[in-house]
Amino acid sequence: MKLKAADIMTPHVVIATPEMNIVEAGKIMNKFRIGGLPVVNKSGELVSIITERCIMKNVIAVDKRPGKLKVKDVMVKGKILAAKPGDSVEKIAELMNKHDKTRVPIVDKDNKLVGLVTNKDVIENLPALTNLIIEQAQMEKAYGQYS
Repeated sequence: MKLKAADIMTPHVVIATPEMNIVEAGKIMNKFRIGGLPVVNKSGELVSIITERCIMKNVIAVDKRPGKLKVKDVMVKGKILAAKPGDSVEKIAELMNKHDKTRVPIVDKDNKLVGLVTNKDVIENLPALTNLIIEQAQMEKAYGQYS
């Protein structure tokens, strides 16, 4: 048995919408002490993500007024890294490492946001993940002796 995204994800995710003001998004991040927000449309579909880095790079560093900008003006452009609820924690950890990300939105088959896995979630579940890997290795060793 593998530990899956659905086993460790946060199901109730604080979000932003494309039309939300940057100041409002910043206040939400500050209130919940989080470094980024998935951006979803009115249908609940994941359209992007906005991070502290996005705000620093696209607002502060270029001296724009955050009160005049919307999330859609600042959020990550292009393909968004996401995973499915059934994806293994190992796969998600590999994605985070490969793409240098600290959070991976979890979406269903219709691209609707159903959760979020952060690097903290992965680290908190390392003992369970390590135990599963050890159990798998022991099973392979035991069954390998009889084949």
